[in-house]
Amino acid sequence: MVGQANYPGTHDGLRQICGERLRTVLDELRARQGETIVNSEIQTPRRLRHLRRLVKNLDDIEMIGVTALSAAPQDLTGLNIMVREICDELQYPLIAPTVANLSTSYFGIYAEYNLLMVPLLEDRYLLHLPDLYHELAHPLLHDYYKDNAGLDTFRDAMRLCFLATRKHTAKLLQTAQRERSASAIPYYYHVWQRCWERSWLEELFCDLFATITVGPAYGWSHLHLTAKRGQSPFEIPLHTTSSHPPDDVRMRVVLLTLNQLGFVDEAKRIGAKWNTFLLLSDIKPSPEYKACFAEPLLQTLATEVRVGVEGMGVETIAPGAATPWAERLNLAWDTFWASPESYGIWEQGLMKQLQPLKKK
Repeated sequence: MVGQANYPGTHDGLRQICGERLRTVLDELRARQGETIVNSEIQTPRRLRHLRRLVKNLDDIEMIGVTALSAAPQDLTGLNIMVREICDELQYPLIAPTVANLSTSYFGIYAEYNLLMVPLLEDRYLLHLPDLYHELAHPLLHDYYKDNAGLDTFRDAMRLCFLATRKHTAKLLQTAQRERSASAIPYYYHVWQRCWERSWLEELFCDLFATITVGPAYGWSHLHLTAKRGQSPFEIPLHTTSSHPPDDVRMRVVLLTLNQLGFVDEAKRIGAKWNTFLLLSDIKPSPEYKACFAEPLLQTLATEVRVGVEGMGVETIAPGAATPWAERLNLAWDTFWASPESYGIWEQGLMKQLQPLKKK
């Protein structure tokens, strides 16, 4: 199936990746088949573990890659062409990912398959699409592309920020020891450091990449998503790790970056709406939240990520200078806030104008 030639050009990369992974699994299976058995008591358990790993790889290829390829005729929507255009406009340093309308929740990406998952019919609406830019940043940090020298400045920024989080955590621990804090407090700090290392830092990098490339539209999109789906915007783990940093700190780094980029008025408007949302939520930040996400640390992240993105040669946004898709997505949010009652009609009109772009 993977070798058939009846897939659209937008799926060539995914087809190639699936084919390579299948060949790797087959080669390893053949190697095990031809292996000389010297000591079955030692080799058989190892061979069984190896077989199970290969079967897991096959399951992943089938469930992720082949499922998306099987849906290729339905995925000839605007999103594949749109994402390819966005990547071209940004001078994105990797091949544009294939898009599959197979997500049952929200946007996500399988970096090792270069496969971006979005909900069905998402290409009909504009207000959520800034989140595509967030997903495009994940592959830039994935081990699959670790030998790509074009990503070095972004990865260097990640290393510098990782060290900054460690320094911040060490400082918190020193303060706790000096003040003889409760025994549970240092444990919290270790939990947070594991969160930084496992996922928080990467998620904030992706938020910042999106802000640097699509601008205020990403801030509005984050506000909308948090109001619609989020939990406590200040929620912070104390005992087990979490996959994403709190929504409030994500908004804070977005606003810091917008100010750095010159979108001062836009940052004020987004910040005012965010503060209104926080008041309506009637939730206050805990002392632990404030300690974990100190302002100087967030300033470091915002500055270093911007340097890393610019170093890759990616097209960044500035007031009065936006790529075509960034301009459309920002216009969509401006139009929504100016006239929410008539926004739906305006959006349908714009999407109809863009139909020729989708079919080209």
